[in-house]
Amino acid sequence: MMQHHGLTDQQRDLICQHRKYCLSCAKHINSPEKLDVTEIATATSRHAGRSAALPYADGLPRV
Repeated sequence: MMQHHGLTDQQRDLICQHRKYCLSCAKHINSPEKLDVTEIATATSRHAGRSAALPYADGLPRV
């Protein structure tokens, strides 16, 4: 769970209640097909590696 620094117990309780309310209102997505997220995961990991600006021996990121 996220930490809320500098908040009172009452404020934290209100945030928790609001979060539970929002989650109860969210509708589940029924998809007849299994979602293929491998393309998204690959693009995300490549972007994370590039944005980290890590030095590479040959100057090129590993793919």
